Amino acid sequence: MDDLVAKFMPQFVASARAQMAKVGRWVVRRDQAEKKAILREIHSLKGDAGMLELVEVVLLAKDCEEKVKPLHADSTEADVEHVVAALRQLEAVIAGIEAAYPSKVRRP
Repeated sequence: MDDLVAKFMPQFVASARAQMAKVGRWVVRRDQAEKKAILREIHSLKGDAGMLELVEVVLLAKDCEEKVKPLHADSTEADVEHVVAALRQLEAVIAGIEAAYPSKVRRP
């Protein structure tokens, strides 16, 4: 199982980084038309992490989901900062995973 996890971890990290970038851009705009799509991104990240048994990522993604749900265009800066702080925490954990499972692909 460890070999399988190690094989898919670089793919998970790349996907997670892309998802986090989308969520981060949305937090700046808070376009309500995109909110469901953003929640799906976070939910997908949570599911992928669950399949790889990344419990900390699952818990942090769930926290991000709960903080994004009430966020809207007129949210206070304090509300936005709570989301940003949760996203930073999640990004830090993803960076740690990336460091622990470096890509096997050599770059020139």
